[in-house]
Amino acid sequence: MALAALPQDIAEKALGYDPETGQVRWTRAAFRMMDDAGWLADSRYELLEGEIVKIMPNEPHTFVNTELIRLLVECFGWDYVRIPSSLFASEISEPEPDASVTIKPRREYLKTGIPPGSEFRLVVEVSDSTLWRDKGIKAKLYATAGVPEYWVVNLTGRTVIVHRNPVGDEYRSVAVYDETQTVSPEAAPEHGIAIAEILPPLSEQIA
Repeated sequence: MALAALPQDIAEKALGYDPETGQVRWTRAAFRMMDDAGWLADSRYELLEGEIVKIMPNEPHTFVNTELIRLLVECFGWDYVRIPSSLFASEISEPEPDASVTIKPRREYLKTGIPPGSEFRLVVEVSDSTLWRDKGIKAKLYATAGVPEYWVVNLTGRTVIVHRNPVGDEYRSVAVYDETQTVSPEAAPEHGIAIAEILPPLSEQIA
């Protein structure tokens, strides 16, 4: 998105501009202003380290996301589970996890705005073509932001990668669960979630 195409008040909030590549690094302030002005209304976007990234879910992604929301509601209740929505990670990053669970009920954020990472109990990303990003830059962002537990649902590998114990920009504990196993969120240890319940059925299982 070129600076020249935007109103001056938004362009002025850009973090930096490379005239050779035309690449712009954006702040959250500029990202929010573009969203409020309708510049990002054609799709879903998130801000990752100053870069605006378009989100393009497919049907398996949508299926898994719906299952995740259902299972997390069973664990935590409706008041604390968020559908795809923003997380305040830093002044140049506002990722949009596919599913998440907050400390406070969602009504509270009508008053306080987008919650920071420290106010999440669990964040989940559903990955296929974005696996490299979800295991890389997003894991660093969520760890730095203080998200205590981060799951990556790997659709291609049919596993769930569970990240815990954030220290600095990394998670000290990373474990992989396959579809024969069950995992419990740290914040709800009494609730086991079968990995097979999260994943889409194999092609031969679809009637």
